[in-house]
Amino acid sequence: MNTNQERAKQLISRYRNLSQQDSIWLSNYLESADPDEFREFLEPHPEGEKSPEADLLDKAVSAKLLSSIHKRISSESGNPPVRKWPAALLAIAASLLLLLTIGIFYRNNLSIITGQEQLSAATSWGERKTIILPDGTKVWLAPGTKLNYPDRFQGNIRPVELEGEAFFEVSHDKEHPFIISSGEVKTTVLGTSFNVSAYQKEQTIKVAVLSGKVRVEASEQGKTQRQILLPNQQAILEKSSKSLSMQSYPQSSKYLLQREGRFEYQGAPIQDLAAEMERQFNVRFVVDESLKGKAFYGSLDMNNKPAEILKKLSLVMETTWEEKAGVYFINP
Repeated sequence: MNTNQERAKQLISRYRNLSQQDSIWLSNYLESADPDEFREFLEPHPEGEKSPEADLLDKAVSAKLLSSIHKRISSESGNPPVRKWPAALLAIAASLLLLLTIGIFYRNNLSIITGQEQLSAATSWGERKTIILPDGTKVWLAPGTKLNYPDRFQGNIRPVELEGEAFFEVSHDKEHPFIISSGEVKTTVLGTSFNVSAYQKEQTIKVAVLSGKVRVEASEQGKTQRQILLPNQQAILEKSSKSLSMQSYPQSSKYLLQREGRFEYQGAPIQDLAAEMERQFNVRFVVDESLKGKAFYGSLDMNNKPAEILKKLSLVMETTWEEKAGVYFINP
């Protein structure tokens, strides 16, 4: 299975939660896919068994699009196709194309359909921002973060999209769950405080709860993993293995300080500090091998510039530092 096929299969398995960019890519892929290539990743199961992707689709809806797909295949070849798409695959393809088209249209015309306007709040690296959502929910955005939300919530849910990291204090409303989509993870709450870390370049997505109850879900190939979190618990999705786990996290209160940019450390290895500064400032920090494992006790204010933070570290940990071509080196 090539890279495009693998990506298409992953997107199909979670098509209800696709971004606009992913929806457009999948729609274009399905329109140009070779029948045999399409069969390979939608029918990997023994004869008589349905693939998870096929189970997602409404075959009744797809019948309306079958003729147009036949016409497109015929027009591209100039002659009636010798090898036609099997009816089952055509039904799947047509259903997906219809669903994706509706989804893209809805996203692009949301303000017309619902009277809502889609808003966006973002922070650059090294910047923090606090915003109040239409329902009164308060959100602290960490550096390098983007939050999409409507100018007012309508319907039965309060949906937002997050890329990066944010701390939420959700306004309580048990009749209208607050739902955060962050990559492959969906977090559902009624009214609580918690932190979500979902940077694209990180290998994990993390949700930590300070108060209330949170449901965390991750879908892969039609299967959904689910964890219910209580205060001082954390869910972690490993992106490589697609495994969603839950663990005790008594230090969750640290996010009350971190949302303001203040980080407390109790014996953290210096390389962990360097990794956190890389996330905060999107620049590279290199720790000398002889220093790795050396523990730091204290606090760092990430609202300061990297040079100011490194000056403090050098005093406390008896290290030196230098900057070369935008890279910071921490040395003995």
